[in-house]
Amino acid sequence: TAQRLRYSDAEKLAVFEGEVVASRGTQTARGDRAECRFDSANRIDRTILDGHVALEDRATGRRGSGARAVDEPKAGTTNLAGNPAVAQDAHGNVVKGAVLTFRKESGSVEVKAGEGGRIESIYQTRGN
Repeated sequence: TAQRLRYSDAEKLAVFEGEVVASRGTQTARGDRAECRFDSANRIDRTILDGHVALEDRATGRRGSGARAVDEPKAGTTNLAGNPAVAQDAHGNVVKGAVLTFRKESGSVEVKAGEGGRIESIYQTRGN
């Protein structure tokens, strides 16, 4: 959903602007603007979400925030970029970096630092 939508069948492109909310299953993504590209069979090929991006997966309890998200459903990946991009799991563990790559099949997150930057990770421990 969004406040405005422009769609071009010739370009296979939908542009959403203003309070964008994208949902797939238990996942919800929010941002200021989104572009959705479609393949020749009109299936989503790639979605790019920009501006104050917030991701949430109710099934896993995982959340993320950043400036830009690129979701590629066929590849099973979502890249979240920011300064920093942040991901937090249901246990309160946090990772921060320039680019986070969420891999749907394995449930893993890869973290990359920006040029000359660093990554940060915080893990919650549970004692007996």
